[in-house]
Amino acid sequence: MTLNEYILQHYSERSLLRYLNQINQFISYQGSKINETSYSEVVEYIGILRERNLHPKSLRNHLFSLKIYFRYLVSVGKRKDHPCESLYLKDQINRAIIVESLYSKEQLEELY
Repeated sequence: MTLNEYILQHYSERSLLRYLNQINQFISYQGSKINETSYSEVVEYIGILRERNLHPKSLRNHLFSLKIYFRYLVSVGKRKDHPCESLYLKDQINRAIIVESLYSKEQLEELY
């Protein structure tokens, strides 16, 4: 089973390209030792993504893609363990709506 087939079997087809892109970024970062990746190396990679000032939601998406990849490696027998299965990010995601940016001053006056 290929990675594409695994993703399509377990996850949404709409997300396939995003997952593959994020997985390929990690593979190019990790290089040939991908099958020996440890928990600390995954955390180090997330730290590198943090240095790029990615939004916390983007960091979660990257981690989710990595978890998919390692689940795939375990399912096809290329790995016996999943190095980041228990890794969860605790970044706060600001869900507040910035009201000032919804309407201009003129629009608010017109509504008033």
